[in-house]
Amino acid sequence: MNRERAACAACGSSSSRLEFAAPDPDGLSPAPFEIVRCSDCLMVFVSPRPAASDLGRYYAAGYYDKPGEDSGGAGRRLGRMFMVERCAKASRGLEPGRVLDIGCGEGTFLAAMARRGWDAWGVEVSAEGAARAAARPGLRVFNKRLEECALEPKSFDLITLWHSIEHVPDPEALLKAAGTLLKDGGRLFLAFPSAESWDFKLFGPRWFHLDPPRHLHYFSPKTMSALLERCGLEQRDVSHVSFEYNPFGFVQSVLNILTGRMNFFYRRLKGTFPRGEAPARGEAVLNAVLLPFLAAASVPYTLLAALFGASGCVDVRAVAKIKRV
Repeated sequence: MNRERAACAACGSSSSRLEFAAPDPDGLSPAPFEIVRCSDCLMVFVSPRPAASDLGRYYAAGYYDKPGEDSGGAGRRLGRMFMVERCAKASRGLEPGRVLDIGCGEGTFLAAMARRGWDAWGVEVSAEGAARAAARPGLRVFNKRLEECALEPKSFDLITLWHSIEHVPDPEALLKAAGTLLKDGGRLFLAFPSAESWDFKLFGPRWFHLDPPRHLHYFSPKTMSALLERCGLEQRDVSHVSFEYNPFGFVQSVLNILTGRMNFFYRRLKGTFPRGEAPARGEAVLNAVLLPFLAAASVPYTLLAALFGASGCVDVRAVAKIKRV
């Protein structure tokens, strides 16, 4: 598949330097991807990258089959707990109103918001994900790009992007479109992997949240603030605490280094492996032996990272900038 050079999403610069090369952890590309850093603002991103028309080929069937609220047993309990965390974070200080989730996937977050009294809308470019979300009661879901949905300006109290902004070829266009949909006093909430994190520096190409080429951009709070500024939005605060993403990201990243295979434990939980690849019994045993120790270590590690503002995944709250006459 063809690849094309990309400019920095935060400042628009076309000058960058190589950080490292990283494999596609889902095994859909035989060649690794170059992870580069902008020479001007230090934003990190994939370049060269697949053309926008080819990106869908890197989302394997079952991509939305994440362990969580729709799973059985412990996975279901954890999923519900994480949805409580998500809803509390995104809607903190807001009364129920109209919410739009961009990149809503299979719709578990929107369904949780709907149960809490929100008028829940979603946008999802994956036909598989959109169909699963639309099948949930009380949700209105568009299987289109946001710019194609013809939504009414200033009609949403809350717009969320849960780990979706890093997937988008043109984040600036998306955020500008989202900004026009916010009511006066409305909130934009983003969650994304941070290139300013200890995880990025420690694990590099073995970092669980790197995931090229599905993840095209690796923002930090600083580079995200710059992008939001360009889009007429103002970053208000940053949270480095994510019980849903950060402990697991640490555990799987260490396993990637120690076992030599990318995301074995995660794929085992999902029941999916790259084409022609099956789980080996020895690897399953090794992962099971290491898992309790890594799970215990993940708690102090992620708490320390949050304390020093260096978490693997962060949350950002933003509002539309007030235009002064």
